[in-house]
Amino acid sequence: YFINKLRTTTINEPDKKVSADRLLMAFGIPAMLLVLAYMTPFLEINNAFVQQSHALRKSAANQYKELLLSNIDYTAQIWLLIYSCLFVFGLNYFNTKKLHNKSLSVVVFIMATLVTFIFLTAGLMAFGYSLDIYMQNIIGAEVLLLRYIAIACLVLMVWGLYSSNKHLLNGSRSIFISHLVISFVALILLSNELIQWLTIAGTGSQYKLGLSILWGCYALFLIGLGIGKQKQYFRILGMVLFAVTLLKVFLYDVAYMSTISKTVLFVVLGVLLLVVSFLYNKYNGKISEDK
Repeated sequence: YFINKLRTTTINEPDKKVSADRLLMAFGIPAMLLVLAYMTPFLEINNAFVQQSHALRKSAANQYKELLLSNIDYTAQIWLLIYSCLFVFGLNYFNTKKLHNKSLSVVVFIMATLVTFIFLTAGLMAFGYSLDIYMQNIIGAEVLLLRYIAIACLVLMVWGLYSSNKHLLNGSRSIFISHLVISFVALILLSNELIQWLTIAGTGSQYKLGLSILWGCYALFLIGLGIGKQKQYFRILGMVLFAVTLLKVFLYDVAYMSTISKTVLFVVLGVLLLVVSFLYNKYNGKISEDK
């Protein structure tokens, strides 16, 4: 906080040339402090799981030892993602309330983007591997609780970043991109959630049918949201998702589904399309007023 105050009193002097030491104080040292503030707890969390892994390796022989060691690694990844989400959220909150530093806002945005990308790739893979170990009755159901804690932290980070910068989204393009990213992240999380519970229920082979129905329902939700909020881009996103779902059904799902599954899928998608048509006809005047 002190260095940020010093920055505002040194760099913003219009009649003085900014020297190298002032640049160091304004950007170099704050950057190092930020790295230290993030990496110190990060390394401590990682070291705790490394020690746990070493202790397990030295323990008596166990037929599930390798799986338990793998689970420790996956759990460590999840906790590090939880920490990263909370760190970015806290940093963004502190900057919004106290510092009001535009450079730090850019850093927060970049960090949030990286954390979200890692969460949706390596994080979801770690959840999947832990779920496989859980399904073998080797670990307890706490892995499911940890999953929802992590998702809640991701949602908190995204919500905090969006709400604190909402006033900066003046252009329609910026608003569209932000809503597009949030909708995409939500779709990935919902799809992964569906696959998880189908796996737990022992019907994991039905994920093609489940995903197509889920995507159709989500597309209907986006269209309804676009009509209710008078946002054309939500309706376009819904229509695009419907088109992708139909392509997925005809080019991929049909070849691997039973007759009953095909019938259920076509009936559900047909009903959803009828609902979309009904909404467009009923609220045609409201849609026409949408610019």
